[in-house]
Amino acid sequence: MTHFKHALLGAALLGAFSTQATAGGFQLTEQSVVGLGRAYAGIAAEKDDLSGVYYNPAAMQFGQGTRVQSGMTLALIDLKFEGVNGSKENGRPGKPAAIPHAFVAHQVNDRFQVGFGVTAPFGLETSYGLNWDQSLKGVSSDLRVVDFNPAFSFKLTDTLTIGGGVSAQHVQAKLGYNAADMAKAGLKAVIEKMPGQATQINQALKPILDELNKHPEADVKVSDWGYGWNVGLLFQPADTVRVGWSYRSAIKHTAKGDLSVPVVNNIKALLGGNSQLAGQISGLLGQLNGQTQIQLSDINATSPASISMSAPAWSMLSASWDINPTFTVSGTVRWTQWSVFKELRLDTAHLSKAQPTRWKDNWLMGVGLDTHVNPDLTVRTGFAYETGVISDPTLRSGTIPDTDRLWLSLGASYRINKRMVLDTGASLVLGVGERNLYHPGHGGAKGKETKLGRFKTLNGLLLGAQLQYQF
Repeated sequence: MTHFKHALLGAALLGAFSTQATAGGFQLTEQSVVGLGRAYAGIAAEKDDLSGVYYNPAAMQFGQGTRVQSGMTLALIDLKFEGVNGSKENGRPGKPAAIPHAFVAHQVNDRFQVGFGVTAPFGLETSYGLNWDQSLKGVSSDLRVVDFNPAFSFKLTDTLTIGGGVSAQHVQAKLGYNAADMAKAGLKAVIEKMPGQATQINQALKPILDELNKHPEADVKVSDWGYGWNVGLLFQPADTVRVGWSYRSAIKHTAKGDLSVPVVNNIKALLGGNSQLAGQISGLLGQLNGQTQIQLSDINATSPASISMSAPAWSMLSASWDINPTFTVSGTVRWTQWSVFKELRLDTAHLSKAQPTRWKDNWLMGVGLDTHVNPDLTVRTGFAYETGVISDPTLRSGTIPDTDRLWLSLGASYRINKRMVLDTGASLVLGVGERNLYHPGHGGAKGKETKLGRFKTLNGLLLGAQLQYQF
């Protein structure tokens, strides 16, 4: 019985040290408020702002002189979850998130332009209670990506322009977990192998479990730089017709930082007077990690950690047609290679854990209409449908949930004077289709998952404003 007590205590400690992480579709399209107002229809053939630096650098050829643009979109996200047990949670209860962007472009001569953009192409922030239904997959996520993108465009002929650029991308992530729930899951797995000892085991481990319950917080903080490129083409067969194509490369990240599990210090203090127990736990941790021995003294409340992931490549095709001086219709199709995101891997000094995601590529398809009311005022609207990245609903994570989305958009541009334009836009993004959350089957067995509940809403309201100025 003593051996069983010591082994189970090791399992409880292991749960605190071996947290898991998952992520969902976290691409941000909001790099243009003009685009926001028409659900990004026509955005790769855009002539009305400077966002071509990001979406399609060839589109910079429309501007003259030196231009600057800066703007921000506020995202109000509603993630209402209802568990089958009657529980209720909201990963973003009314807290807005800011998505900024800034561009500058300069006309070198009649054929050549250069530009620079600072954008947030990926990002996410969710937060649930420490004891919410899917705490084993995480309780919070905060992902911030900033992309620095110098670019150029060159007009080959009167109808064809090419463009390209490079990206330096900085990612910073913080993922939060409930260490107590992780430890209890490990403990449960061991107890299932010896059910007759459950009462004695729980009594022996009560001081450790009490400490975990009092201080369950754990998190991983990491950051990294990655590098990529983008290219684009713009074809203008007539003055009233524009067709744009663009591609941005994938960027691989191995973000490094720290795993912090503060309760480790408390547990080590409880074990300080029992060298035999500490030795057995060290042996158990070593066996689970394929090593002969890991000294408990080597495991700290804060230890080095890394998370591996890829920001996906994407490609876009857009077209715009000026039907007459009053109306312009636009369309866009975008493909994003989310299938490269097969897992999110967490590596620490002693343990490694991969959380499978098995995402699929997704598509955004949108149409839009601009109405030029007068030379100073344009109003616009748009509609888009975006497919989700979840190929297996049982792997969905509440920290970054995903589903199909319906975009309904409105916007306007007002020319304040000859040099300055104010753009505004709004989009209502509605999550539609399957939105269930599951608890994995025992040992990850397929087909044995248990439904935890369903997101009643996965919606967002996006409100944006930007200012353009031509020198």
